Amino acid sequence: MNALLVTHHWPPFTHHSPSGGYQRLAYYMAQLCDVDVLMWHKRNVAMPDDGDSPFPVHRVITPSSDMFLERRLMLSWHARRMAPSFNLVHALYSVPSLFPSRVCPTVATVHVLPGIKPGLWTKYHGVIQTMAFKRTSHIIVVSTNLYDVLADRYGSKKVTYIPHGIDIHVFKSGRFDTAALRHRLLRDRFRLLVLQVGAHGSDIQFLMQLAKRHQDILFLVINSARPHRLSNERQYIPSDYPNIKWMRDVSEKDMISIYDASDIFFRPLKFATANNSILEAMAMSKPIVTHAIPGVTDYLDDTTAFLARENKDLMSQFQYAVEHPDEREEKGRRARRRVEEEFAWEHVAQRTMKVYERVG
Repeated sequence: MNALLVTHHWPPFTHHSPSGGYQRLAYYMAQLCDVDVLMWHKRNVAMPDDGDSPFPVHRVITPSSDMFLERRLMLSWHARRMAPSFNLVHALYSVPSLFPSRVCPTVATVHVLPGIKPGLWTKYHGVIQTMAFKRTSHIIVVSTNLYDVLADRYGSKKVTYIPHGIDIHVFKSGRFDTAALRHRLLRDRFRLLVLQVGAHGSDIQFLMQLAKRHQDILFLVINSARPHRLSNERQYIPSDYPNIKWMRDVSEKDMISIYDASDIFFRPLKFATANNSILEAMAMSKPIVTHAIPGVTDYLDDTTAFLARENKDLMSQFQYAVEHPDEREEKGRRARRRVEEEFAWEHVAQRTMKVYERVG
């Protein structure tokens, strides 16, 4: 079996860390079958040295913008041209499955749909997805709320739920000494460090309400940018909160150290399918406070996290987590155990391989 994996997320052009994101699946599929990766590249930027990669990485020059999915559509066209040399094509993010699905068995992994994430861009994205899914051999979804929509539309035989994975060998506690980092962040001023990674789907306004109530807790947000406004969700973010710290351009080593130094991982969400940062926090044995909404509950339950059904419950769950350090520690241990048993990439790759064998 030889598979072409197509992705628009790949270092250095991704907001994911080098070992994070769904594209990490490629390294684990390469242990089960022959894999090539097709990725885009910017014009006038030197090509990286992929000599250390365990599989061939093909980089094609694409338009500088992806506003109308032109980058992903060009990737899809290149995948079609390369498809005859492979048993199947796997679009790790759904849109590039469009063109190769016409000439080769094709698998598409879906991370978001218009019915789950609101917005005009997502609706346009959904139009291209619909065109692709009509010809795609099989669809993998990373949450059961995605499965419900697509199985109803295309039939349960064409859709498989396989959870998003996490690299448990990279994301694990105790790898680095975090005492100096923790002291530098808290500065004898704050008693706890609460971490949020990413802003996709987040309720930033709720985070600010919480920060107002807990002036003795430092809320650290790591995001790819620190906007004054999350324009796609119309959330306004002031810069004068003394106990909210924003960080960007954080290396993977530093991010893992910050995870390890934190007391609580907090992720208020408006919508979800799979969530990279929640999986990372689980692997790091962190106690998680978040909403019990579809997508989240595929990965977390009341034994592994502090879950809330409504915002008022989220406030009380956060307060409870703050006041019960022993229970925080126990939920963190259980979360780590669950990712080891269910969400490690080794398990996800084995399940994905079964899909390849059915359609390839």
